Amino acid sequence: MQTIDSKANLSTVSDIITALQTILCSRAIPDMPDLETPYSRTTFNNPNHCAIELEDQSINAIITERQHQLDKVLHDILGLQTVTDGIHTLQVEQKNKIIESINLHKRLVSPLWRLPTEVLS
Repeated sequence: MQTIDSKANLSTVSDIITALQTILCSRAIPDMPDLETPYSRTTFNNPNHCAIELEDQSINAIITERQHQLDKVLHDILGLQTVTDGIHTLQVEQKNKIIESINLHKRLVSPLWRLPTEVLS
């Protein structure tokens, strides 16, 4: 996994997070297909039940299309999970490096460092 070393990478991660938050807040799903079909509102009590049976091939085509759409959405979900996991890992690494730097600098201002080496021996 790459670590974040430059401001360009930091802004890229921030840009990605901002873009994901914008998508989430707007609830806009790009390329969301229209799922309505002539059969969507059909009930089993429909007197035209025989007509639906005659169009079985058309219904099977819709089912196949929906399966392809579902496969694409599942693939996209997996991709988003991979991206968010990667961003989380980068953020944790960044946080740990900052904490390590803070602790290093806190030790440097410790009064112990001001004592002469002879006294410490």
